[in-house]
Amino acid sequence: MSIPGVLTDRTVRLYSGQIVPVVEVKSRGLFTWNEAALVNSVVSNVKEDYTKRSTTLDTTQLDTLSTTVRALLDKVYWQFRNLGQSSADRALNAAGTNAFQFSEEISKGLLSAKHVPGAEDNFYTLDSITVSKSPFCRPGSDCQEVTLEFFDPENERRARVSYLFTFDVSDEYPVSIAPAHRFIGGL
Repeated sequence: MSIPGVLTDRTVRLYSGQIVPVVEVKSRGLFTWNEAALVNSVVSNVKEDYTKRSTTLDTTQLDTLSTTVRALLDKVYWQFRNLGQSSADRALNAAGTNAFQFSEEISKGLLSAKHVPGAEDNFYTLDSITVSKSPFCRPGSDCQEVTLEFFDPENERRARVSYLFTFDVSDEYPVSIAPAHRFIGGL
């Protein structure tokens, strides 16, 4: 679940005695999703790609794929959690909460072996997520680029594949402002 809001100067004491800041919630941006449905969507996209190539995935490969997608989501949701107070944090949060919109790109990231020389049947996995200021933005906006870098865990010498998403985080509700871009190599 994502709860957009602004931290206020107020605090409140919980029953446990812990003092926490009060968040002024912006209800228009409340969003929830079903992680199992997201995993199924990504797995379905990968299966469809394999079907197009006249190949199938066995049960072990499907289980590995589901586990890999869950691990990718856990990395996004837990390793990079933050309060969204900087522009970079807001862009990262927008990418994480919009993962359902980007399920096709997540699938493409896992299937990145198709884009570099070598065996096409290896699944790539998420290595890193970086955020940087975008050089392309309309005046008065704050645009950030979120880059997801994937690698072949079975062959570290293979080229990495990166996917770049651009978000305008100048408003209360960050917006994706360009299609995802794929390129070979890291930053």
